[in-house]
Amino acid sequence: VTGGSANPTAIRFTGTDTGVAITRASGAGRVYRTTDGGVSWTLVKSVDFGLAGITFVDANIGYAVGDIAVRTPKPSVSALLTTVYGGATWVESTMAEGTNAVDLSGIRCATVLRCVMTTTKGDQLLRTENAGVTVAAVSPATDPIRAAAFASASRVVAAGAFGTTVISDD
Repeated sequence: VTGGSANPTAIRFTGTDTGVAITRASGAGRVYRTTDGGVSWTLVKSVDFGLAGITFVDANIGYAVGDIAVRTPKPSVSALLTTVYGGATWVESTMAEGTNAVDLSGIRCATVLRCVMTTTKGDQLLRTENAGVTVAAVSPATDPIRAAAFASASRVVAAGAFGTTVISDD
């Protein structure tokens, strides 16, 4: 996967041969897809913000997150891309209605609709129950949180700086 000055930030495979990789560069991100186990890659989406995290709920539905998407004259939004075609096509989703836009570093989902996202600053987690249409910000710890994942459909475990670990069942 080549992206010029872009750095690969994450890669996910949904099968033996099919996978998606994302990149981050100053003011730009790219999504690449392979269907031959990584032998060749095709650029399927370019955006004007860097991408940092990617996840797939199943072989078809996936999400990618990244830096704040600056929109003029509209307000900036937290960056969220969605695919329902196994990574072949991606759309930018409107996200974070009612919250401040933040740089996102990762995303993990328990279902197609229920996901948590980490932020670059680590000062909050974002939780959605509707695939990012609305988002609730949670500050689970005083130390920065760097990673979060679902241990079950309702339990989130997050980890961060200085060995911080937090668990939530709601």
